[in-house]
Amino acid sequence: MARLVKERPSRGIAYAAGESGEDYVTRVAKYIPGEIVAGYIAVIALVEAVAPTAKPTTTSLILGFIVFVVGWASTPLYLWKIGKPTGQQWYHLVISSVAFPLWAYVLGGPFRSLQDVAGLPYSQPVGAVFVGLYSWMVGLFAPTAVVNLADSGAATGQYPAEKVTSTKSNTTPNVTERSAVMGERKELGVHDVILACIAQKAEAAIGGAAIDCADLALASLAQCCEDNNVRLSLEVYDSDTGAYIRIKRRDYASVDEYIRTIKIKMGAISLFDQDKVTVPKDLSALVPGDLILYQLSGNPDFTGHTMVVLTNDASGQEVEVAEGHTGSGSPTRGTYAYTALPGLFGDTSQFKGGREWKWRNIEDLA
Repeated sequence: MARLVKERPSRGIAYAAGESGEDYVTRVAKYIPGEIVAGYIAVIALVEAVAPTAKPTTTSLILGFIVFVVGWASTPLYLWKIGKPTGQQWYHLVISSVAFPLWAYVLGGPFRSLQDVAGLPYSQPVGAVFVGLYSWMVGLFAPTAVVNLADSGAATGQYPAEKVTSTKSNTTPNVTERSAVMGERKELGVHDVILACIAQKAEAAIGGAAIDCADLALASLAQCCEDNNVRLSLEVYDSDTGAYIRIKRRDYASVDEYIRTIKIKMGAISLFDQDKVTVPKDLSALVPGDLILYQLSGNPDFTGHTMVVLTNDASGQEVEVAEGHTGSGSPTRGTYAYTALPGLFGDTSQFKGGREWKWRNIEDLA
């Protein structure tokens, strides 16, 4: 078992099998520097055993505090050596380093000797209360991993602070600034992380609660962007005003409220309308998280269909997708040959082909 508390995955990100966080009890147990405390108990017992008198002396007091300091200094060094911390696991070293002196105080040793040698007060029950409260509180801290796509080597899903300075501006970035920021996003691999997340969420929805096909794609996009600090600004035609409007995440108090709004305002047609949200992409180039779209204007029940790509076998020319359904049907899994896709709904003119998210237009950099 790993010595340090495992980092839990960021929400909505696909991790390698078995990679997850740990429960509260496990965290509490691991935050206690048990090995160092056990060694401290043994050495303090030895110091007290070889003391010339049963009553503590100045010499035994000094030796006891030397042992205490060595144990305290050894706590982070030991955890660093054996645990090889990464990311937020470094906080584990801090938590355990604070825990050690609390445990040392409760165990007595030189702290109890201070009462006899120097007349300073010592209360083991008070120390026990502090140990209990501290252990209870720090157990609530569960380190969260920076995005680490399983076996992909993709960059992190969190933008370094220096990468998002433009989002704090009150003005809209000009073309040059936007191109620079989008280049940084691509270099960091953030959009690849979000695409993998979209595919994971869509696949997880299969067989679950009923959801419209476009809603499945849009809700997955919005939640995955939220999880990775990417703000959306989706452009959609508003029939009430007869003009295109932007639905911006920053204008809503929560991502759930934002998702409810885009579900109401947008549909399958919105995803390819005027190439404002997605743009065409060759079927063979599709990756998990991309889309396949249809315009079904002749159907009185719905006007389009959206598929979220789960896997794509370009050599075998076959794609696996997740499909939501209008009405009460749960999302389903489908596998289609490239050649079957255009005529899937009868009229090949309704096939809008493969699509990829148009990050340059849907990511809010203002």
